[in-house]
Amino acid sequence: MKTDKDIEDLLPGYAAGTISEEDGKLVDMWICRSEANRAKAEAVFRAEYLRSQADSIDSADTDSALKSVKKRIRRHQGRSTARVLVYCAAALSIPLMVATGWLSSKLKQDARLAPVEISCTTGMVSRATLPDGSRVWLNSNSKLSYPAVFGHERRVTLEGEGYFEVAKDHGRKFIVETSSQQVEVTGTEFDIEAYPDSGPEIRTTLISGSIRLHCPDASGREHVFEVSPGEQYIYNRESCKIRRGSAEGNEVTAWTEGKTILNNTSLEDALRAIGNRFNVEFLVRNEKLLSNRYTGTFSGQRLEVVLEHFRRTTNIHFDTSVKGMDTYNISGRQIIIVY
Repeated sequence: MKTDKDIEDLLPGYAAGTISEEDGKLVDMWICRSEANRAKAEAVFRAEYLRSQADSIDSADTDSALKSVKKRIRRHQGRSTARVLVYCAAALSIPLMVATGWLSSKLKQDARLAPVEISCTTGMVSRATLPDGSRVWLNSNSKLSYPAVFGHERRVTLEGEGYFEVAKDHGRKFIVETSSQQVEVTGTEFDIEAYPDSGPEIRTTLISGSIRLHCPDASGREHVFEVSPGEQYIYNRESCKIRRGSAEGNEVTAWTEGKTILNNTSLEDALRAIGNRFNVEFLVRNEKLLSNRYTGTFSGQRLEVVLEHFRRTTNIHFDTSVKGMDTYNISGRQIIIVY
């Protein structure tokens, strides 16, 4: 079992890409454990970069330095989310530290051409810190892309579900784009659920602060809605209609802690949350079941365990192998029949 000191000793090799994959995973987990660990890692990465690039920077060989940064970024893109975020952020901040203004400008231009993309696999939750200090959690099977360096505005693109804690920046808006709407933020906490293969609805829930929701109607005309804490707006991207409701913040964001909380929740909403978490699609054959409501908390259980709980406590059955029917939908989600 490696101690924190052992892992800190691995950071230079981690930055250079010379440690084993097993040790790399240990460093990834250590970095994600706290902001203090992330700050230590960034300091080491900056120092390693400056040491390796001192000669080229002193000789004003900025083209070579730029190519080196690009090469390092490309080499690390295949690694885990935490490594990409931390290393790219550190590498792209180097030009500012050494006061090479021209190189900094080139890096910013290049960052706009090659945005950072992070993703989260089935059954997992990822957390990342954006270039402005904002934090975001990604739910299972979700993707987020954003520029490595924000310009006059902070714009990110979300596919799936994300929970955002936006850092205040009165000079720049923070905008989250999904397939059919965008959320304009000034400094707040909110959740967006916008899976492309989980029905036509996009759910935006404000936990604290204030946001503006921009949605088009059927004619393409944009409407802006001011959202208050505790409100949830559900936009249908097929009908272009929107409805307003309320939601409990702890239930909406429970997935950030690996939980699914049901509190007198309809079967439809319960299956939607479970389906998003495990990348499955439920087809309800018995419409009468949709009126049922459920209360309970699932934390870390496998899909089989969750389904078995429903089967034992309710009159619901699940079938994953229906004869004559493809068991996966066009998006790759496993299809489970509910009856």
